[in-house]
Amino acid sequence: MKRATAMYGSEDETVRGYDATYVITYDVRGALRHFDDHSELYWDATGSSWEAVLNEVTVNVTVPEGVTQVECFTGTAGSTQDCPQKTVSGGKGVFGASDLPRGEQLTIVAGIKP
Repeated sequence: MKRATAMYGSEDETVRGYDATYVITYDVRGALRHFDDHSELYWDATGSSWEAVLNEVTVNVTVPEGVTQVECFTGTAGSTQDCPQKTVSGGKGVFGASDLPRGEQLTIVAGIKP
């Protein structure tokens, strides 16, 4: 089995083969939900419209004062099934899942100070 360690595509290039690694980076503003004791980023990190199985997904959330709590879910939209990896490490929220079938997604919740 071929395994790509890093491939970067462009609109002018097609990534060939069955395995590829994509690194997607977002700067998100105005996407927080606010509560009395904390705020949170609730994000459908992968979406569910991929035509392929997502073999390995890792999401890192970094905010200025650090992530204080984490939760995440896998499955179809609205699922409450726990994801296999959710930790706070050095103030960063780290989330992960493997082998997400077509139509399923990883949704992350990163709690932060209000």
